[in-house]
Amino acid sequence: RGENDMNNKINLYSHYGSTNHGCEAIVRSTIKALGEERNISLYSMNPSDDRKYNLHEKIQIVDGQNTANGLIYKLKYKLLKDDMIYYKAIYKEFLKSIKENEIYFSIGGDNYCYKDSRWLQLLNKEINANNAKTVLWGCSINEDELNETLVNDLNRYMLITAREHLTIKYLRKYGVKTRIEYIPDTAFILDKDMSKIPMEMESEKEFIGINVSPVVVENAERKELVYRNYYKLIKYLIENTDYYITLIPHVVINGNDDRELLNKLYTDFEKNPRIILIDDYNCEQLKGIISRCVAFIGARTHSTIAAYSSCVPTLVVGYSVKAKGIAEDLFGTTENYVIPTQELRTEDQLTKGMQWIIDNKDEIKTHLEEIMPEYKNQVYKVRDILEEMGI
Repeated sequence: RGENDMNNKINLYSHYGSTNHGCEAIVRSTIKALGEERNISLYSMNPSDDRKYNLHEKIQIVDGQNTANGLIYKLKYKLLKDDMIYYKAIYKEFLKSIKENEIYFSIGGDNYCYKDSRWLQLLNKEINANNAKTVLWGCSINEDELNETLVNDLNRYMLITAREHLTIKYLRKYGVKTRIEYIPDTAFILDKDMSKIPMEMESEKEFIGINVSPVVVENAERKELVYRNYYKLIKYLIENTDYYITLIPHVVINGNDDRELLNKLYTDFEKNPRIILIDDYNCEQLKGIISRCVAFIGARTHSTIAAYSSCVPTLVVGYSVKAKGIAEDLFGTTENYVIPTQELRTEDQLTKGMQWIIDNKDEIKTHLEEIMPEYKNQVYKVRDILEEMGI
């Protein structure tokens, strides 16, 4: 690699902040994937959250958002009824800072999955208009999002990396012309930090890890069934097995906080001595705790990636293409590995699903141990791709 190539400044953007430990995991593992020697900055929507988890020790953090002048925005919006005025206002400083010939990586892998991606399209368009280049990094995109407007936007990127083959199939089907490469989610190569493992988990006791998210409740057709399924699963484990249970939050955003449901489960079991409720830690420390479990059930994608990559047999409570796509790449099927939240019909589906995982845990663990080294290795392919593209 020539010295000149290494000077390509890379800016990571569309990062929500580290209270979503999946976002934090993507930043930490992207630095590892690209190479620590690279010149990389992070535009963050919540820099104070990133500092709380010491992300600033790994990367230069720049404030990627400014609070719009409310009154001016409201007046303009009243007159023009155009949300783009708002997006241009809050990303004003970021848009002003765009530098010609620098590379901008849009790193929120599933940002295009949440119906309104106009803010992402605006940033992509403006970056390219300023003679800089964009990369869509580690994406998952649901088929029903792919309309003509979105395809036009995706064609502005110089490179798209998708973290599962299902997304690649959809992008090709809808005529995305940009170069598309398969690279597993970089969080598979995230380091583990064992420093926050609770004393109880240091013993011979065997723990089942549990993560639940408000997002799976929102996406369920019968919302009350999500909690009842988790409750019934814990009741089954306490009454019929010797396993201990560890409740693990992975996103702690105000209004979208895993701890709300986990606290309710903990309280509803009257703080049973066989149940541990984990505090909020950074993503590497949470991965350390998850790696100590003998099996795991998770709703947050990056909690399940922490489990898979530690070769922990895992059941995913999924709601989008990423859950299905990653499971298909790892196991060749979603059957027995993913329960879509939209398909919860009875109170015992998660219990039956976990029974299967526990019954087959030795074979699943062996399979993950066999495939994981090569699977993780594919993440580093990005270095060759970027070198070939002169980045």
